[in-house]
Amino acid sequence: MTIASFYVPRDSRYRRLSAPTKLMIPLAVMTAAFLIGQPMLNLALVGLVAVLLWLAAIPRSVVRTFASVLRTLIPVITIGWTIFFRSGEVLLSIGPVDITSGGLYRAIATDLRFTAIVLAVPLILAAMPQQDLVAALRWLHLPYVICFIIALSLRTIPTLERDVTLIRDAQRSRGVELDRGGIRVRLRGLASVVLPLMTVSIGRLEVMSRVIESRGVTARRPCRTFYRRPRPSRLDWMLMLGSIAALLGIFAFSLTAAGRQLLS
Repeated sequence: MTIASFYVPRDSRYRRLSAPTKLMIPLAVMTAAFLIGQPMLNLALVGLVAVLLWLAAIPRSVVRTFASVLRTLIPVITIGWTIFFRSGEVLLSIGPVDITSGGLYRAIATDLRFTAIVLAVPLILAAMPQQDLVAALRWLHLPYVICFIIALSLRTIPTLERDVTLIRDAQRSRGVELDRGGIRVRLRGLASVVLPLMTVSIGRLEVMSRVIESRGVTARRPCRTFYRRPRPSRLDWMLMLGSIAALLGIFAFSLTAAGRQLLS
């Protein structure tokens, strides 16, 4: 599944919010996950993300695509913390490796933290089209060049994925082994995909440069407009300001002694 196919038009109350609101809420959840290190609070964030995914009517196939990332990420995080971080009581000894309560605590907290972050990404990529995402970034007064680079990246990645698929299919039709054989055979197969991909990408650069010039990115006095600008409603403003206030409250509380003890 490509980035371009994540967005599926559906009707829900969450999706009827303005684009800046649909951008700030997931970003606030991700930031809160970084600030909070307590497993129960991170578990609450995971529950909040699950509710938001349901309210946003995100397809299950999209959620499963992002959840598959956790199958690799969580074991790596768990092994790293339990083996290399030693603090507290020793729960299990396997040869020279001691699994401590502190290491296990940190592993669970980090697993839940990244679960909340990864599952919050579909709230950005699957709840609104790319043009709304870029318009929301511009509404937040990000420089136009940065917004354009983000839009260009979101459109380029699916294009590269399609190019790779076409090249791999073409090479397989010529009898090139891409998934079998030893390291030398696999490297040859990789080269047979990478070199045509570079040729196609270089040939597309001239078209891309003309597009950039036509968008006025290199103009000294830019005069750019959007077809549709986000117009947040009163509910949008309440949700955005509430998200910012909650983040500031968590950050201020984390600086206190009680906050460091509760959140870490």
